[in-house]
Amino acid sequence: MPIEGSSGLGFGPDHEAMVERQAEARRLDRVLSFCGLNLSDVLSSSVERRRVAFYLSIDREVERTGEVLDLERQWNPHRFWK
Repeated sequence: MPIEGSSGLGFGPDHEAMVERQAEARRLDRVLSFCGLNLSDVLSSSVERRRVAFYLSIDREVERTGEVLDLERQWNPHRFWK
């Protein structure tokens, strides 16, 4: 008998939350690597914290723009070249 709130395949709200946390951790690791910083640098400096937050916001915006363009291609395939 599956647990309430799960699909019966072992995936549920906890699994989805874990996947989202891992994606955020990878995004943060990528930005820290790009900036040449480590987590202790960011935690100890408000300037570096703002810099990392700025790059994270740019990363999210780029990801959203890509998702929007993918949806637009699906909705109106003749508008975009393939």
